[in-house]
Amino acid sequence: MTEIGSSDAQRVAADGARHDFVQAVRLLERALDDAVPLGRQGPAERECVRLRPELSLAFATTEVSGVDAGRDSSGRPRWQLSTPLMGLYGTGSPLPAYLTERLLAHDDDGLARGVVDLIHHRLLSLLYRALIVYRPALPQAGHDDFARRLVQLLGLHVPERARVRPEFLLAYAGILSRQPRGAEAIEQVLADWFKVPVTVEQCVARWTAVPGDALTRLGVANAGLGSGALLGARVFERATTFAVAIGPVPHRDFIRYLPGGDLHDEVREIVALLDGGGFDYACAVIVDTEGMPRQALGAQAGALGRDARLAGSPGRYHTARVMVASA
Repeated sequence: MTEIGSSDAQRVAADGARHDFVQAVRLLERALDDAVPLGRQGPAERECVRLRPELSLAFATTEVSGVDAGRDSSGRPRWQLSTPLMGLYGTGSPLPAYLTERLLAHDDDGLARGVVDLIHHRLLSLLYRALIVYRPALPQAGHDDFARRLVQLLGLHVPERARVRPEFLLAYAGILSRQPRGAEAIEQVLADWFKVPVTVEQCVARWTAVPGDALTRLGVANAGLGSGALLGARVFERATTFAVAIGPVPHRDFIRYLPGGDLHDEVREIVALLDGGGFDYACAVIVDTEGMPRQALGAQAGALGRDARLAGSPGRYHTARVMVASA
């Protein structure tokens, strides 16, 4: 049988009885990033967990009787979790036991149980929501409002659709609470997020263009010797730029760090959160050329200006630099 979902979800499906109800549902929900949280407004077809009571009259010893892995009509992973906590049949039912006995004896095709389970799913979803509403450590997937508020106390605003999870940033509350945040914070957060070496070089020198209204014009503006006069249309400075070096990374991830790639967007998002968006920076991605495909005309690999490389280029590592303007 093909394994479905994350490793946590696979463990729950393999041995659901070892987990309590809230923990099992939460781990299954977190297996899919785009799943709709249970007990909210839906749509229900995008929920990745279906809940129902256990059809049994045996004494319940665990909160989770079993978890069945499957897929919905669109091919998305979906798990069905059985629990003895509550329901219109089973040991948690307030109704007479003969109703459960009737389902056990005569509902071979499961149609009657399926109709009743439409109600059960909503009831158990609301139970799950009630159990976690005042437990900030167990937020619903995609709605970690408590962690988001804690991050705001650090002076960071994480947008709703941000790729970086608020709970990830909480691990760095110590260094993020410092003002101003230094290169150490950017290095540690980026290195932990991407699981690759990251170094930050401060006060990088560069030539900066002077705005037109600040140029020297004799007899008009900015012509005071020692106060505003300037020769040329650019200045050499080190005050507004730093450099972030990422890698070495394998070639399969290299393109993702370049503009247009998903990892490049994550780098920009994290750096903007930490430096406040006030500085320009150079993003240098170091690629391990060992294992890079050979260049060939017409081949998919070797885009000019991205990962094209001349044969016989010295060194195992190649660096691509991209300048990123402040937000």
